[in-house]
Amino acid sequence: MKTCLFLSDDLFFSSRIQNAAEMSGWRLQMLPTEQSVVDFIANNEYQLVIIDLACGEFSAQNAMQIFEDDEPRIIAYASHVQEAMIEEAKLSGCDLVLTRGQLDAQVNSFFE
Repeated sequence: MKTCLFLSDDLFFSSRIQNAAEMSGWRLQMLPTEQSVVDFIANNEYQLVIIDLACGEFSAQNAMQIFEDDEPRIIAYASHVQEAMIEEAKLSGCDLVLTRGQLDAQVNSFFE
């Protein structure tokens, strides 16, 4: 079973992502803190990372450093009004950077 890491503390939106993941046979692992990410990736395989840039724990640049050795597909998102966060994520090398609305509209396609 493939695993997606969801770096966020947003319990409401996580249910939307979890539903999409489970419908495609993926497991979603919600990790709300940097330490929980470090602990999880030390002993587990994963193929996809979705970063909620609005979660104060994670910046795109920091996340890229955490995952640089494993090179999973990294998708980052933020509210459309958080333009600086979106631009930082694009510059940091995320594979895909979206607004929250775009992520919501496309989430099923990430688990195909």
